[in-house]
Amino acid sequence: MEDSPKLPKELLGLIAEKWGFSSLRPMQAKAISAILERRDSLVIMPTGGGKSLCYQAPAAFRSEELTVVVSPLIALMKDQVDSLREVNICAVRIDSSLDETQRREAFYLLNSRQARLLYVSPEKLSSDRFRDYLVSLGVKTFAIDEAHCISQWGHDFRPEYRRLAELRTLIPQASFHAFTATATPRVREDILNQLALRNPVEYVGNFDRPNLTYRIIPRSKAFEQVLAVLERHQGEAGIIYCLSRKEVDQFTAKLRGLGYNVRRYRACHPEEDKEANDRERKETQDAFIMGKCDLVVATVAFGMGIDRPDLRFVVHVGMPQSIENYQQEAGRAGRDQLSAECVLLYSRKDVNTRKEMIKLSAEQGRAEPAALQNMLTHVDEMYSFCVSSQCRHKALVEYFGQRYPLPNCGACDICLAEVDYEPDSIVLAQKILSAVARTEERYGLGYICELLHGDSSDRMEQAGHTSLNVFGILKDRRISEIRSWCNQLISQTLLISEGQDYPILKISSLGWQVLRGQKEVRLATLSRKSAEKELRARDTSWEGISPELYEALRSWRRKIADRHQVAPFHILSDRVLREISRIRPSIVVHLQTIHGMTAQKTREYGPEICLIVNEVCLSLKLEMDVGLGPPSSNLSVFGKPIPANARASYPLYREGRHPAEVAAILNIAERTARDYLCYFIYECKPQSIRPWIDSELEARITQAAKEHGIERMKPVYLALEEKVSYDSIRIVLSFLANQQRKTA
Repeated sequence: MEDSPKLPKELLGLIAEKWGFSSLRPMQAKAISAILERRDSLVIMPTGGGKSLCYQAPAAFRSEELTVVVSPLIALMKDQVDSLREVNICAVRIDSSLDETQRREAFYLLNSRQARLLYVSPEKLSSDRFRDYLVSLGVKTFAIDEAHCISQWGHDFRPEYRRLAELRTLIPQASFHAFTATATPRVREDILNQLALRNPVEYVGNFDRPNLTYRIIPRSKAFEQVLAVLERHQGEAGIIYCLSRKEVDQFTAKLRGLGYNVRRYRACHPEEDKEANDRERKETQDAFIMGKCDLVVATVAFGMGIDRPDLRFVVHVGMPQSIENYQQEAGRAGRDQLSAECVLLYSRKDVNTRKEMIKLSAEQGRAEPAALQNMLTHVDEMYSFCVSSQCRHKALVEYFGQRYPLPNCGACDICLAEVDYEPDSIVLAQKILSAVARTEERYGLGYICELLHGDSSDRMEQAGHTSLNVFGILKDRRISEIRSWCNQLISQTLLISEGQDYPILKISSLGWQVLRGQKEVRLATLSRKSAEKELRARDTSWEGISPELYEALRSWRRKIADRHQVAPFHILSDRVLREISRIRPSIVVHLQTIHGMTAQKTREYGPEICLIVNEVCLSLKLEMDVGLGPPSSNLSVFGKPIPANARASYPLYREGRHPAEVAAILNIAERTARDYLCYFIYECKPQSIRPWIDSELEARITQAAKEHGIERMKPVYLALEEKVSYDSIRIVLSFLANQQRKTA
């Protein structure tokens, strides 16, 4: 396995100082290294993976050099520029929203070579005059965000992106780096070709988001189903996506009537005042980003470029247009890596609605005719995903061309056993497969469903199929159920849908095994348990946290953000506030143990934070500095509750994999993977730690621990003459702590 590249110590120090990260994910280190080496690159990093750091950090590190960031939305540009300026990195944007004073300031910072990053839209880069200006600035690096927009096979095709390749001729010395969160192998190939990348390195991250819980539920009483989600996330931020303007207006009005502080975001109706609608959309977007509104009902236009990391839920009241769209829209939840919920309410009617919308867009010239059939196919793929009985995480990861190694994700409606299965699944599957076989594998899904349901037609009678013993064999079941089961067989590769314009069904080798009774199959019912009863959120990320202290810190953060006129998460993230509320540091120096607390933020906010911690803890008689002393017997050897995300690594460690392998599979830093190994050893109590520590080393550490105890690592480290790594010591102490618990 390829090791992470070694980056300059000064750059790593800058990242720790400005962003508060003491370590990088392997993908981030590789992407940063490519930029430093001025080698073209394509980086596919899932939402929440930290791709903006990959081009921001090298730009901040290089003195007197400008990086141009191509971004499709003003909101995204503004948010990133504000975030960079908050940590004293000089960044500017050039877009239509700037007033004259702001434009003059931006050009002054560019002309004086103070700006490290320039954010512009692809449309702005189409201007010959502006291109000539960039030549005069001597730009050497282009970072192209949302690069999937360049491909007609992607889900957000924008023709303006196609002209970016012209910059290669105009500024040949510059390196180009494409970044996106959603790209199938076909889209990745198109990006490489359209941008004319030169001998590029291609890095594809892990598409799985283990902190997201996916629930896909047949839509029945949509508003009541949405309310059930909101009740599970009281006081938390989220987005509700609707298919139409009418739905947005209806849901917004109903929620306001129930007292929710909710705003709407949707396109302007022809009879409405466009200027007023544009103003409302901007107000909604600004309020949401700044944390003054936590709930938005919107069409899918909302959210592109909204980098708000603390979204705890995303609800789709209708099926997205494609799996790529769904992965990106649902992926806006939980960007801070904390647990979040993604609920999709779907109906078969959504398929026709989506296809009609796509065809209308093509007729109006808003969709490329060449990509029309591809877009319609995406809709069918999305519906198959909805009705599938396969693990949601596995289905998403494999759609993007990767292998999913876990037998049970523990974070979707399928793996959480929230789905009922047909008691006669094998018989049902055999009836469907028999219909395909008896019609000689020459017909499509719709025809097979009608045949099984017993819906006669002239075509069916002429073919002699009404006399087959499979005709009407499922007449007592709804045709929507039959269609769902057919799609499930397709998703399980028991049936294969072949062809573009008029796809027909074929039986795979696995399908023939089912037909012969040699293989089992499970078919989910169309009505899910989760559609009928309230679900309980399974969020262990609040363990050990004082809610009173957390709310006090949020209130303080809100005041600081208002004072600086920035979004609250630019001050400190929810993740940091939770960790402060868990550890409850009594003095400033203890704040430095918290991941995300930069030296600058500790200096600036540390005294105020510790004052709040002391006041709340004294009034509630709460213990402070939790986990900074000897470990508690019912927690981990680090004195902290085991994070929910750690459990995604357990099946891999049961296989005996090493932390470096786990880090690569789960797209986490190797340091984090080593922590997860210790959590695994402590919680799962393996009989041996031989896969990670050899017997001789284990014996040496064990002997030192017997003499100096397992509460602290440093005495053991010193007893071993500082020749054994802390990582090895932690693994053995975790194992010894288990043995003590067994004999206690």
